[in-house]
Amino acid sequence: MFMSARRRTEAGRRGWPAGCKSWSRAFGGSLLIWVAMPAHTAETVLVPTASVWRYLEDGRDPGTAWTQPGFDDSGWRAGKAELGYGDAADGRPEATVLSFGPSPTNKFITTFFRHRFEVPAKLRFVSASLRLLRDDGAVVFLDGVEVERNNLPDGTIGYRTLASSFVAEPEEAVFESSVLDAALLTPGPHVVAVEVHQASASSSDLSFDLELKVSDRSTVLRGPCLQRMTPASVIVRWRTDSPTDTRAIYGATDGMLTNVVADFTLTNEHRVAISGLAPDTLYHYAVGTSGSLFAAGVDYWFRTAPTPGSPRPTRI
Repeated sequence: MFMSARRRTEAGRRGWPAGCKSWSRAFGGSLLIWVAMPAHTAETVLVPTASVWRYLEDGRDPGTAWTQPGFDDSGWRAGKAELGYGDAADGRPEATVLSFGPSPTNKFITTFFRHRFEVPAKLRFVSASLRLLRDDGAVVFLDGVEVERNNLPDGTIGYRTLASSFVAEPEEAVFESSVLDAALLTPGPHVVAVEVHQASASSSDLSFDLELKVSDRSTVLRGPCLQRMTPASVIVRWRTDSPTDTRAIYGATDGMLTNVVADFTLTNEHRVAISGLAPDTLYHYAVGTSGSLFAAGVDYWFRTAPTPGSPRPTRI
């Protein structure tokens, strides 16, 4: 049995974390006694929110080279994020107000942004992530490579392509998070370029800001998920954005997770088989690596199945 959800729901609070899908690969692990201590995690923000961006706001098509590091953007204006227009009435005045075009009913569809940043040579990290504020749709490029598309159609898009839908309050003030391939962030200079599209020429507002950060810890892309629950065992699975070793700790009381199942093989697909459990019993658990925990806390628990012939009410 598995449960699937994009966001944590009532079922998630009852011990079934969000983002679960079914896997079928085998795993072998050993049971040890281990007192777990969370490890320190270092995050480095390479592009902070409220950064200064070069922007093109006059409705022109910049061509195809504008996302490349060597593109000359010296003729573009520069301003601090949040950049846009129309949000002051909602209590979110823009740091840089952009021009919207000929008239309120005939606004420019697309506005273009560029920002240069540096990855230090001695910086050590294994994962990277983006946080994007966009109204209505956006495409993000890193050194000319598309790394994120939000609320825009698939396929080739142009400077007249409309966003797929309107974004209104409260979503227009929310940063959308996504995972970035950390291998793209080699030491040295880089350029992040973003095009923001309106859903119509009469759209009332435009918003843009972005954050890019890296971490010395991997990010969980899916899970942890609970599978194949029995009176004496359960399987826990999760997926990370970079290969790590595997560790799941568990116990009868949150904060006293003294049992551990571990595998030191590096992998993105993590599968832990926990056995020797008591039937119809509540357990707390956490998952991570030998050096840190990815998911832990009061929301992570499960109750083993009752013994055959001893039914109890079950919520699905």
